[in-house]
Amino acid sequence: MLPSSFLGLLTTDVLSWRAKLSLAFERFQSNKQNLTDESIYAFAQRRVGTEIADKLVDPFVTGIFAGDAKLVSYQAGFPRLAAMEKNYGSISKGLKAARKVRQISNPEGRSSGQLWSFHHGLGTLTNALAEKCGKSNIREFKASNLIHNKESNKWIIEGSNGESESFDIAILSCPAFSQAAILKNLDEMLSNKIASIPYNSLAVVVMGYRSGDVPIPLEGFGYLTPSSENRAILGVQWCSSIYRGRAPAGTVLLRAMCGGASRPEMVDLDDDSIAKIVYRELQASMQIQAPPFFLKVIRWKNAIPQYMVNHLEKVKEIENLLISHPGLYLTGNAYKGISINDCVENAENLAVQISRWWSRARETIS
Repeated sequence: MLPSSFLGLLTTDVLSWRAKLSLAFERFQSNKQNLTDESIYAFAQRRVGTEIADKLVDPFVTGIFAGDAKLVSYQAGFPRLAAMEKNYGSISKGLKAARKVRQISNPEGRSSGQLWSFHHGLGTLTNALAEKCGKSNIREFKASNLIHNKESNKWIIEGSNGESESFDIAILSCPAFSQAAILKNLDEMLSNKIASIPYNSLAVVVMGYRSGDVPIPLEGFGYLTPSSENRAILGVQWCSSIYRGRAPAGTVLLRAMCGGASRPEMVDLDDDSIAKIVYRELQASMQIQAPPFFLKVIRWKNAIPQYMVNHLEKVKEIENLLISHPGLYLTGNAYKGISINDCVENAENLAVQISRWWSRARETIS
């Protein structure tokens, strides 16, 4: 089990005493200001050594990006850590300062950072957005092309079924590869730059087990596998332990993640082949011998955008190209944060930006 506190890190059996010393003395490491971007693995190796980079940071990146820690950008993928090093000179000092801020803003000590979801799944969120926007405003066609009519100053969205709609403002929040396809005829340079953001694919294996068939206590989130162990799957989430109501009484729900940067070929295997690989892994890691009574394999092609080293530089180039297209906006998890929380925060900031632009545009027209 991974510890949840700095003291726990110093007492855990997961790390050697050398790695613990590296953690304890991280605050005394020199702070290299104005560094060019580097991978999150290189950052961890620089601050706390190779062992922690391999055993903790590598699987952590797997859990978030299903990516390669040696390729994912430190500054783009983990901006809060980058800010801590820049502002406080070390991560441990930055975490201590952040803890003080939380204590001031949360004097009652309510838990923060807790995982949560909707009882009926994340579809609850999109259904609520549809209700709020008004279902009559939702066009049921796939956008295939975007045209800017300079005479009317309108944005025309063309659909794959031949339908089209015109609007004052166009906002693309779909995945980067879809944005690139829609913008191909409008601005090929912009389209190509967006299309250069890579994605990883995942196969998710969802399994229902009877509680008695799982010999270990499922207390926690699940497990992630460091790439150095060369395992066949990325990790397993213990969904019924994380969220209430995910499995009937006397049963548990497990979700295995396969593919990603380390095993991209697994996504293209048939269901039986993927399931057999997962069963072998569960036998080795969780001592589960019985087959599940429920199984479903879900493939997500191009599931998670990868913030490679110098990703922020690429985003800046995209923003500069957008300047020549006033009224066109891009958002989504391909640019400045992949989580739902990031998307909500970025969308809120974008809404303010659009509101200000629209107010200026209306003043110019009047």
